[in-house]
Amino acid sequence: MDDKTLYTKILGLKPPWFITEVAVKEKQNRIDIWVNHEPGIRVRCPVCEKFYGVYDHGPERVFRHLDTCQMSTFIHVRLPRVNCPDHGVKRIDSEFGENGSDMTFAFESFVIRVVQECSMEASSRLCGLSWDRCWNVVTRAVNRGLKLKGEKMGTSMLLCVSHSVFMCVSG
Repeated sequence: MDDKTLYTKILGLKPPWFITEVAVKEKQNRIDIWVNHEPGIRVRCPVCEKFYGVYDHGPERVFRHLDTCQMSTFIHVRLPRVNCPDHGVKRIDSEFGENGSDMTFAFESFVIRVVQECSMEASSRLCGLSWDRCWNVVTRAVNRGLKLKGEKMGTSMLLCVSHSVFMCVSG
């Protein structure tokens, strides 16, 4: 099995996404994976969810992914943009990681599981992140939870993290 096939299976990529290159950098203890999509695809406007052809692509984004055999793994992708007649040019929602994050959903999920078991300082050390980057993962997770709750949330939500209680007040 070649590198591209292996990482396609590991990442769970499905068409239209495919891997164009895998670079193993032993000296840097790092693996870089470049992902692209098939030509001629139709993409969904993130506002109205209607499908249109690809308008162009945003700049390359690099997502931190789960380690591969103790090597830091990064996914490189240029996400398509759509030109919606009603909402203008919009970048599609990423299947790899949340907009505003440089980590894959899988890596953020791992960080959350570590934070639930350890202090923020220990979590940042174990995940190879700064304290602030770990905290940003927690903040995004809380915001996603509040968004899922919607406006039904009356007063507040408690989140137990790192043996402390943080209150997130929704208005």
